[in-house]
Amino acid sequence: MSLSQLSAEQRKEVEMDLATLESEFGDLGFDLMSTDDKSADAFSELDAELAGTDLAPMGVSGMSYDMMGLGADPEVDAFFFSFIASKAKKLIQTLVKLVKRYGDCVQCVSKVTKAVALFKQKKYAAAIKAAYDAFRCIQKCAKD
Repeated sequence: MSLSQLSAEQRKEVEMDLATLESEFGDLGFDLMSTDDKSADAFSELDAELAGTDLAPMGVSGMSYDMMGLGADPEVDAFFFSFIASKAKKLIQTLVKLVKRYGDCVQCVSKVTKAVALFKQKKYAAAIKAAYDAFRCIQKCAKD
């Protein structure tokens, strides 16, 4: 079913799902300020290339495990990775539901697929970043 064919109630459900995702990503510190799509895509590509390198400027994404207190306590490490995996799973499940339900967002399927692939590889932080990219795509699609 396409977004244009949705009833008012179904459209409201999509808006609620998107609002929930926006809140979840906001809780993770993602910048939800509106940017044009070209710059958002360009920065997403840059962030993807910077992932796993020490080239990124210092900030949350540039912090080392030592700086975050990881690696010293197995219980803390297990909790942290469990939290990140759980958060990634929840975000991706919502995105999958949205793209499967609404056919107008076919251009966003590859972005959701990338998030799923990263999750399967247990690259949870990268999966969350990819999920954010997919969220922005779906958000734009729903507004158009």
